[in-house]
Order: sequence, then C-alpha cells, then structure tokens
Amino acid sequence: MKIRIGFALQGSGLPWVLRALLLCGLLAGLLPACQRNDCLKSAGPVTTERRELPAFHSLTALDNATITLVPDTATYAEVRTGSNLQADLKLEVRDQHLYVSNESTCNWARSYAVPHAVTLHLPTLTNLHLYGQGDITTSGQLRADTMFLHLKGSGDFDLDLRSNYLWVDQFELGDYRLRGETDQLLLSGGSL
Repeated sequence: MKIRIGFALQGSGLPWVLRALLLCGLLAGLLPACQRNDCLKSAGPVTTERRELPAFHSLTALDNATITLVPDTATYAEVRTGSNLQADLKLEVRDQHLYVSNESTCNWARSYAVPHAVTLHLPTLTNLHLYGQGDITTSGQLRADTMFLHLKGSGDFDLDLRSNYLWVDQFELGDYRLRGETDQLLLSGGSL
C-alpha cells in the first residue's frame, strides 16, 4: 500500500514517513522565526493611549499609520490601536522632528479592522513628509506661515490649511485633497 502526501513530488523515492518528518521539521524550524511575542499574539482590545510630546515643527510618517492633525495650544498624541500593539506604534522626536512608525509585524495573522491611528494635537507645523501607505488628515484648519508637504509614499493627504506660502511636492502615487487658503502655492512633481 502506497500513501502520498498531496504536495510531495512523485518519484522522489522518499518513504511517506520520512517526507512527513521532513515537513514537520521544516514547520518547526520556521515557527521560531515568527518571534512568538509578536506574530502569535492577538491585537487585543482597541485602546487609546495619551502620550506627551516635546514641541516639534516637522513630521515624518514612515509606515502604515493614519495620522490626524488637530490645531491646539498643547502638544501631545493620542494613539489608538490594539492594546498589545501600543508599543509597536513609535513616536520619536529628534531635533524638533517627530517620526511616526508602525513597527508591528505579522499583521496578516490579525484582523485588518484594528486601527493604527495617531491623533496629534499641536500648535503649528512646517514640514510634513509622508513615506508610508497611511493617510494624514486634519480636524480643523491648520495654520502656518510657511508649510511644506512632501508625498513620497502611497498614502494620501486630506488637509484644511491656511498659510502664506505652501510648497507641495509629489514623488509617488498618493493623492492630495487640500482646502483652505494660501497666498503663494508652488507645485512640484517627479518620478511619476
């Protein structure tokens, strides 16, 4: 009697027991690469965590995170995601420049309904760089004398702005939806 494993090559010459052991060994070798503390954990219930931030004038969004800008007199962030993923949404200020990154891995193993959202309360902002596939929006009109918007990812800008000078450049396939007023507008596109 001959038993075949459905995906095994015919004529391989290996007995079915040896093939089954080889498959089990391969799976056992790959599982530790998933790092048990990340891939096999659930997202957990959705929670919002307030994080205090020092003042900053530039923002770079690096990965899959939705960012909402709220004009305010205070500077802080509200991070909304699964409780087990809070530490994966990184907010780091260096030289008055905020970097937002989502370092969560193995998201294919979790529900896509879990948000990765950051609401930034801030008095002003000069530079916005969007490298990831997340979106940057405003809640209320953001005011700045000079503002630079740089789209270098597949995410979208959806902003309500008031500025004297607005520089907009686009190097990837995301979209701009801009409302508000500016005295001078400079548009630049490349690599499209």
